[in-house]
Amino acid sequence: MEFPGVVPRTFLGAIVVSFFSMPAAVFVSLFRYNKFIMQYVARFVLSVLCIGALLRFLSAIEKELGGKIKLYTALLCCTQFHFLFYISRTLPNIFALIPAPRIFDDIIKYLNL
Repeated sequence: MEFPGVVPRTFLGAIVVSFFSMPAAVFVSLFRYNKFIMQYVARFVLSVLCIGALLRFLSAIEKELGGKIKLYTALLCCTQFHFLFYISRTLPNIFALIPAPRIFDDIIKYLNL
Protein backbone atom coordinates (compact mmCIF):
# COMPACT_ATOMS: atom_id res chain seq x y z
CA MET A 1 0.00 0.00 0.00
CA GLU A 2 1.28 3.43 -0.92
CA PHE A 3 0.35 6.78 0.56
CA PRO A 4 -1.46 8.77 -2.17
CA GLY A 5 -0.18 12.16 -1.00
CA VAL A 6 -1.83 15.26 0.33
CA VAL A 7 -5.36 16.23 -0.47
CA PRO A 8 -5.40 18.91 -3.15
CA ARG A 9 -6.57 22.29 -1.84
CA THR A 10 -7.70 25.44 -3.55
CA PHE A 11 -6.78 29.05 -2.95
CA LEU A 12 -10.20 30.52 -3.76
CA GLY A 13 -11.24 30.91 -0.11
CA ALA A 14 -8.06 32.78 0.69
CA ILE A 15 -8.62 35.08 -2.28
CA VAL A 16 -12.13 35.94 -1.07
CA VAL A 17 -10.90 36.72 2.45
CA SER A 18 -7.97 38.76 1.15
CA PHE A 19 -10.30 40.73 -1.14
CA PHE A 20 -12.43 41.82 1.81
CA SER A 21 -9.32 42.42 3.95
CA MET A 22 -7.64 44.64 1.38
CA PRO A 23 -8.90 48.02 2.72
CA ALA A 24 -7.46 47.19 6.12
CA ALA A 25 -4.19 46.11 4.52
CA VAL A 26 -3.89 49.45 2.79
CA PHE A 27 -4.63 51.24 6.07
CA VAL A 28 -2.06 49.14 7.99
CA SER A 29 0.68 49.70 5.42
CA LEU A 30 -0.14 53.40 4.99
CA PHE A 31 0.21 54.14 8.71
CA ARG A 32 3.00 51.59 9.23
CA TYR A 33 1.17 49.60 11.89
CA ASN A 34 2.29 46.15 12.92
CA LYS A 35 1.49 43.69 10.13
CA PHE A 36 0.32 41.15 12.69
CA ILE A 37 -2.92 43.13 12.87
CA MET A 38 -3.75 41.73 9.43
CA GLN A 39 -4.03 38.25 10.96
CA TYR A 40 -6.82 39.56 13.18
CA VAL A 41 -8.47 41.34 10.26
CA ALA A 42 -8.40 38.22 8.07
CA ARG A 43 -9.85 36.10 10.86
CA PHE A 44 -12.53 38.69 11.51
CA VAL A 45 -13.49 38.75 7.82
CA LEU A 46 -13.62 34.96 7.74
CA SER A 47 -15.83 34.95 10.84
CA VAL A 48 -18.22 37.48 9.32
CA LEU A 49 -18.46 35.47 6.09
CA CYS A 50 -19.13 32.24 7.99
CA ILE A 51 -21.74 33.84 10.23
CA GLY A 52 -23.39 35.37 7.18
CA ALA A 53 -23.54 31.95 5.56
CA LEU A 54 -25.04 30.47 8.73
CA LEU A 55 -27.68 33.23 8.85
CA ARG A 56 -28.61 32.51 5.24
CA PHE A 57 -28.98 28.83 6.06
CA LEU A 58 -31.12 29.64 9.09
CA SER A 59 -33.38 31.89 7.04
CA ALA A 60 -33.88 29.08 4.52
CA ILE A 61 -34.77 26.72 7.35
CA GLU A 62 -37.23 29.25 8.74
CA LYS A 63 -38.84 29.75 5.35
CA GLU A 64 -39.24 26.05 4.64
CA LEU A 65 -39.55 24.44 8.08
CA GLY A 66 -40.71 27.20 10.42
CA GLY A 67 -39.37 29.43 13.14
CA LYS A 68 -39.22 26.77 15.83
CA ILE A 69 -36.91 24.54 13.80
CA LYS A 70 -34.79 27.60 12.97
CA LEU A 71 -34.44 28.35 16.68
CA TYR A 72 -33.44 24.77 17.50
CA THR A 73 -30.91 24.72 14.66
CA ALA A 74 -29.44 28.07 15.74
CA LEU A 75 -29.15 26.88 19.34
CA LEU A 76 -27.53 23.65 18.23
CA CYS A 77 -25.01 25.44 16.00
CA CYS A 78 -24.15 28.13 18.55
CA THR A 79 -23.70 25.75 21.47
CA GLN A 80 -21.28 23.51 19.60
CA PHE A 81 -17.74 24.14 20.79
CA HIS A 82 -16.09 23.33 17.48
CA PHE A 83 -18.22 25.64 15.37
CA LEU A 84 -17.42 28.74 17.41
CA PHE A 85 -13.80 27.74 17.99
CA TYR A 86 -12.95 27.08 14.35
CA ILE A 87 -15.11 29.76 12.70
CA SER A 88 -12.20 32.20 12.44
CA ARG A 89 -9.43 29.71 11.73
CA THR A 90 -7.98 29.93 8.25
CA LEU A 91 -8.35 26.24 7.44
CA PRO A 92 -9.59 24.76 4.15
CA ASN A 93 -12.65 23.22 5.81
CA ILE A 94 -13.68 26.59 7.23
CA PHE A 95 -13.33 28.21 3.81
CA ALA A 96 -15.71 25.49 2.57
CA LEU A 97 -18.20 26.51 5.24
CA ILE A 98 -18.94 29.74 3.37
CA PRO A 99 -20.62 28.25 0.24
CA ALA A 100 -22.02 25.15 1.98
CA PRO A 101 -25.14 26.79 3.52
CA ARG A 102 -26.06 28.25 0.13
CA ILE A 103 -25.91 24.76 -1.33
CA PHE A 104 -28.10 23.42 1.50
CA ASP A 105 -30.47 26.36 0.95
CA ASP A 106 -30.82 25.40 -2.71
CA ILE A 107 -31.35 21.74 -1.78
CA ILE A 108 -34.07 22.65 0.73
CA LYS A 109 -35.83 24.83 -1.85
CA TYR A 110 -35.52 22.16 -4.54
CA LEU A 111 -36.89 19.37 -2.37
CA ASN A 112 -39.66 21.58 -0.94
CA LEU A 113 -39.27 20.10 2.53
